[in-house]
Amino acid sequence: ALAGGAYVLIDPAYPESRLQYILEDTQIKVLVTREKLQQKMVIPKFVDVICIDRNRAEIEQEVTTVCMSEVTGDNLAYIIYTSGSTGNPKGVMIEHRNTVTMIHWAHRTYSRKELAGVLASTSLSFDLSVFELFVPLTMGGKVIVTENALHLEKLSTKGVTLVNTVPSVAKELVRVKTIPSSVKVMNLA
Repeated sequence: ALAGGAYVLIDPAYPESRLQYILEDTQIKVLVTREKLQQKMVIPKFVDVICIDRNRAEIEQEVTTVCMSEVTGDNLAYIIYTSGSTGNPKGVMIEHRNTVTMIHWAHRTYSRKELAGVLASTSLSFDLSVFELFVPLTMGGKVIVTENALHLEKLSTKGVTLVNTVPSVAKELVRVKTIPSSVKVMNLA
């Protein structure tokens, strides 16, 4: 986003037709992915593909100096697609100001201790993933990635302090007594 571009949240579990629709609808210029995921898609010719596993050596050779950015709050930060219950999914464009406002709200609402280890279990296709990824990093915390919040007991030594989940998952975690003592906050939605 500092380069002046926006990102599009794409879940590799989407059906191929949905992936294709999003790639064409957004007219993305660059797709950052892994090689095995690239093979699942028919990628339009106008898209430059960077495979983080296949192109690792090349990526590590890139210049890492600080670049000046002219990005403002009006610039697009990311596009997230709705579920498409009425036909094709709709892209919702989120500007930097919206994301920054949410991050500032989180800084006022949660302490550094509460954000020290945020569980990232939400699909990247959901807006909540933006909270799980960027809020802890802007507070000096860490992001603890898992595919499923029900696997929380396997992460008990990782210092999970904040969990976002749905009531049914929280109920199951309480039932089987697998919420680590390190968890300070559990948000239900």
